[in-house]
Amino acid sequence: MVFMLVGSLTIGAIMGPIYAVILTVVHPGLRGIAASLNVLVINILGLAVGPILTGVLSDKYEIQKAMTIMAFVPLVAVLLFFAGSNLL
Repeated sequence: MVFMLVGSLTIGAIMGPIYAVILTVVHPGLRGIAASLNVLVINILGLAVGPILTGVLSDKYEIQKAMTIMAFVPLVAVLLFFAGSNLL
């Protein structure tokens, strides 16, 4: 529950840096399309697939274990962002 609380409180903090990177990297004529594509992908992956995946996991395991697994999904995003950076 503590991890879910911390994740819920800090999930909005990633949006500023994401948009800063997108708007810095993309050509000025395509910035609107890039920002809207980001919103579309976030909504498709997060709002459409997230509840379905949680339901599938809760059917296979139990709801508490499914919610615990889903709480660690943002760590995958962190690893992908780190791998996409030039820090490796």
